[in-house]
Amino acid sequence: MKRKIYIFYQSKNAAQFDFVALAADGTCLSAWPSASQDDAKTEARSAERQRCYDSHYPDGWELVWRGGPVDADTMAADAPKGGGSVAFIEGRCYDEFLRALSS
Repeated sequence: MKRKIYIFYQSKNAAQFDFVALAADGTCLSAWPSASQDDAKTEARSAERQRCYDSHYPDGWELVWRGGPVDADTMAADAPKGGGSVAFIEGRCYDEFLRALSS
C-alpha cells in the first residue's frame, strides 16, 4: 500500500510560496521556496526529494496536492477529520504537524 505525502504551502508573499512535503505520519520530509504552485508541483518530484520520500516510505508513496495556505491558525480553527484543511491529518499527527510548521 502506498503511503501518502501531502504537499502544501504554509505562506506566500509577492516573490514566493513556502512549500512543505509532509508524510502521513507527521514527518516533515522537505521544505522549499517556489515561485509558483505550478513550479512547486514539478519541484516536489525532484530527484533529491524523491530520495527522501523513498527513504521514509521504501514500500511506496504517492504525492497528494493540498495547495494552501495551511498554517497554524487554520489548523487550530479546524478539528481533525472535520473536512477542512486538516481532514488529511489523523488526530495522532495533529501535534506533530504543528511542530513541523514551526520548524
